[in-house]
Amino acid sequence: MIKKIVASIILILALCCVPFTLFAQGAKCTISGKVIDQQNSPVAYASVAIYQDKTPIAGVVTDSEGKFSLKTNHSTDEYRLAVEFIGYEKYEGLIVPNKAHIDLGTILLKEAAVEVAEVVVKGKEVAQKSTVEHTTINA
Repeated sequence: MIKKIVASIILILALCCVPFTLFAQGAKCTISGKVIDQQNSPVAYASVAIYQDKTPIAGVVTDSEGKFSLKTNHSTDEYRLAVEFIGYEKYEGLIVPNKAHIDLGTILLKEAAVEVAEVVVKGKEVAQKSTVEHTTINA
């Protein structure tokens, strides 16, 4: 009898705690889109992140088709979205994750023009001596 009462009390307490746990997790917002370059080719493995001020909130890498999807908590604050990949200019935009799903559509990354000042290649001919039995290379 006492075991049944104790079990009932534990069950009631556990059920009372469930709403608080769900409330503490908060609602989530899914942010998705696709990253392409100027030739309409997907940019695979680009870095996609959202920041609040300078603090990273969430981040992912695009898949082989340039698509991404990341989750964050609902907020009325503006977050900064940054998309980066080597050889492309950084894309930045502002978003407010106040819906269950935000589709950013297609994000265009422009190729970055990088110039190298000068490249010098120096080489040296290797002195080689060959005989029937062996070859000697003086480097």
